[in-house]
Amino acid sequence: MPDKEEKNFFFGMSVKDENKEILSSLLWKEKDSLTYEYDFGDGWQHKVTLEKILPFDSAITLPCCIKGKGACPPEDCGGIWGYMDLVEVMSDKLHPDYADRAEWLEDHFDVTDFNPELFDLEAVNSRLRRAGK
Repeated sequence: MPDKEEKNFFFGMSVKDENKEILSSLLWKEKDSLTYEYDFGDGWQHKVTLEKILPFDSAITLPCCIKGKGACPPEDCGGIWGYMDLVEVMSDKLHPDYADRAEWLEDHFDVTDFNPELFDLEAVNSRLRRAGK
């Protein structure tokens, strides 16, 4: 009899429960990749690729991010298209929707600090440490 995971398909793709999987059981060797969908409503799809396996270093607290690019979009901003629109509106203080979007963003960011290009490695690792406890 096939195991439950083999029968769990979504649009032709095998689906696994993120709460029941260990990443190392899904990505075994360098260049292995998977698609992770976050927030089915907004449809954020991420391709996760194991780029390099580093030797264990007991001085590093895990999990740990070593590199990144770009800011994390705010929750429930409408997927990639909503985020692109938000970035466009927030780049022009004269845009007719600027005040409304700035008010909405106050729930997610300090509007004066909204910068889609910003990646704060220290902040990411701080969140990872809190989540790992």
